[in-house]
Amino acid sequence: MERKIAWLHYYFYKHESKLFYVFCVINLLPLLCFQYFPTVDGVAHLYNSKIIHDFFALSDSLYNQYFLLCLEPNPNWIGHAYLAVLLMAFPPSLAEKVLLISYLLLLPISFRLLLNVLKLPSKVLSFFIFPFTYSFLLYYGFFNFCFGVAFLVLNLYLWKKYDL
Repeated sequence: MERKIAWLHYYFYKHESKLFYVFCVINLLPLLCFQYFPTVDGVAHLYNSKIIHDFFALSDSLYNQYFLLCLEPNPNWIGHAYLAVLLMAFPPSLAEKVLLISYLLLLPISFRLLLNVLKLPSKVLSFFIFPFTYSFLLYYGFFNFCFGVAFLVLNLYLWKKYDL
């Protein structure tokens, strides 16, 4: 029995980094298996991003005739601006999926980088982020908050790595 456990332990730690990226792909399956991802506010964010895209892309749009775009810094601009850029290349449903894929890859990878720079003895801890990627805030459509958490972890990694 001890020999089996030792072999499993050796095999896991030898291929741990590959297994982490396999988990990243598996984590994307609930998003990729269906045509639409159900969120409460996601459609509103997508519609607002379409308006912003039309405002800049189409000079003769109805929006340009009646509205002025306020470009003051706003915490909710991250998701809208990213979606507006994605709408230049993708249809709306695919643009939202690309946004969600970006988040679902950014959070675990930045968490793993943070754990590596903290020099923790076990890399197994990086697998514990996966249950937190599909939080209820993601299902509510709080994309900006989710990206904020991912950017926080990424900034902590950069802060620790470069001793800022």
